[in-house]
Amino acid sequence: MTSLDKSAYTLISGTPSFDEGLTSLVKSAYTLISGTPSLDEGLTSLDKSAYTLNEGTASLDERRTSLVKSAYTLSSGTLTIDKSKRYL
Repeated sequence: MTSLDKSAYTLISGTPSFDEGLTSLVKSAYTLISGTPSLDEGLTSLDKSAYTLNEGTASLDERRTSLVKSAYTLSSGTLTIDKSKRYL
């Protein structure tokens, strides 16, 4: 899989969630604040500015991140990025 794209995200009952078949990121890392999906920075080191809300779908701003799903690991409840796998 190349960089994450908006097809990996769905908006269900007003809460952004991940299509687990497309990405290893966990939905618990996200919260919905004032109608905008944002990252819970206590759970992930991803920069929330890399995300936008477009037509009701949370998507990555690919100009700001080229992270791929294999670059993420879940350790002790915290999402971390394997820097060696960060770029495509």
